[in-house]
Amino acid sequence: VQQQQDLLKAVFEQARSLNIEDLTKWEQFQRILTDAEIDELKEAIRIALDDKKEREKDRKKLEKESAAAAKRPRDDLQCDDLKPLPELKTFELPSYLTPEAFSQVLSMSQFFYTFSNFFEDIEITLKDCITALYQKNGKNDSLVKILTALLKCRAICVEKEDGDEANPKVDNEMSNETYAVFNNKKHGGRILELNRLHEKYRTLHGIAPPFLAVNWTTISEVLRLNLVTSGFCPMGLVYQTRATKRGNIQCYDDPVYVHLLKDPTIAEKLETLSIFDLSFDERITLIDILREQLLTFFTIRDVQEERIVKLPDLRKQIKNLKLWDQEQEKASRIAAYTADESEKPKNSKDKNIVKLRAYLKAVNENRRGVNPDDVKEIFLGNFPFEEFTSEEIRDFRDIQKTFFADKLEELSVENFETFCKIGSGFLGRDRAFRSYYYFEQYPIILVENVDLPGDCGEATPMKSNPDDPDAIISVTGCTGSAENCPVHSKNRPKWMYLGNEGDLDELISACNPRGFREIEL
Repeated sequence: VQQQQDLLKAVFEQARSLNIEDLTKWEQFQRILTDAEIDELKEAIRIALDDKKEREKDRKKLEKESAAAAKRPRDDLQCDDLKPLPELKTFELPSYLTPEAFSQVLSMSQFFYTFSNFFEDIEITLKDCITALYQKNGKNDSLVKILTALLKCRAICVEKEDGDEANPKVDNEMSNETYAVFNNKKHGGRILELNRLHEKYRTLHGIAPPFLAVNWTTISEVLRLNLVTSGFCPMGLVYQTRATKRGNIQCYDDPVYVHLLKDPTIAEKLETLSIFDLSFDERITLIDILREQLLTFFTIRDVQEERIVKLPDLRKQIKNLKLWDQEQEKASRIAAYTADESEKPKNSKDKNIVKLRAYLKAVNENRRGVNPDDVKEIFLGNFPFEEFTSEEIRDFRDIQKTFFADKLEELSVENFETFCKIGSGFLGRDRAFRSYYYFEQYPIILVENVDLPGDCGEATPMKSNPDDPDAIISVTGCTGSAENCPVHSKNRPKWMYLGNEGDLDELISACNPRGFREIEL
């Protein structure tokens, strides 16, 4: 047996390299293999070799075809069909407001608009956001208004989701999750200190920091107490909800806690100074971390996630509705043609057919009190066109188109409102990598130029005017030269807008139907 296995060693190696299955059937030391078994192994190797040669042949053929295709000029890359995009106007900003700062205040304003229902009766405008960041004297109502709104909203969320701090020495206040927090090597000791600090302030003031009264005179200190106790660990049963409702965000993942761990400057400043003494950058940072903190609470997260999930579902419904309408148009034509050919009258006793005929008669006779809701479900389903005459089919199809238009409008409005509520405002990008935004509270389409547009590569190919840079520039293509390229030029204003009547329709018609970015836009 050993001698035979040694003789077949090279055969086994070849079989192994070809991934022959069940090789242990031949490679064994229990018995001598018969000639038939050895022939079976060799046949399996031969088949595997033939298969390998065939695959190699196909691979080389594909490589050859790919190389030839790469050398061949592609007609589909020619951009002569591109239409000029509407000319954008520069969005003029005050001298004190940099483009980057405008981006910040726009984001801030949109946050308060998106979650306005959480800020009770406090209405915060774009002007408030700008004033809050720039005005330095103690008359800054806007800064007080914004921080008050954030603190009140935080108090609502903390009351619902956190409650009081956990005491590690009291068993019924602990759980497996809270034990894990206090035993965390990096954050455990600090979280324990936070809990003691939170308990100290709660005992001292008779109420936890989030629920302290906020007014003009107390806001700086109340804000500081809320900052320095952010990240405390609530009691065990309450803390368990983080895994399911708060995306498993641990207390040491709190954005305010994380920031103060890196840079405690703001909290330290507020020990002796007021919010009005904070610098522009510190105010932006403060409002940003408070916003991020609010977004970790499921009270706010659930609302936003529901909107985000709803939007693609609505778009899918609109798409399916349009496909359904096309199918109904086709079905009605086939049924009308078949009805013309048929000589037999159709007198179905089905209650839905009888109801539809009665409805059609009432509509044709202009009767009052006709309720479309009685037949709406039938019209928006698989309509039984084959049960009617050709004349009835045409009338029913006209009525069905009305129901379709109403349903499409209803879904489109809901889609638009949901998009606006999400708050990102992002519509898409064009061929020059410019981002388009729409925010419901502003009647304008804003356009943001990218900070790093990259470098020019090959010029946009145009069959009719391959060497004419003006033709390329007119359709916002790449000229291949940074000096006059409208796509990769770094000398562009950060913010622009559609400023002329008819620009929106012009933009929609100019979007490239072959370009992924502009299809989305």
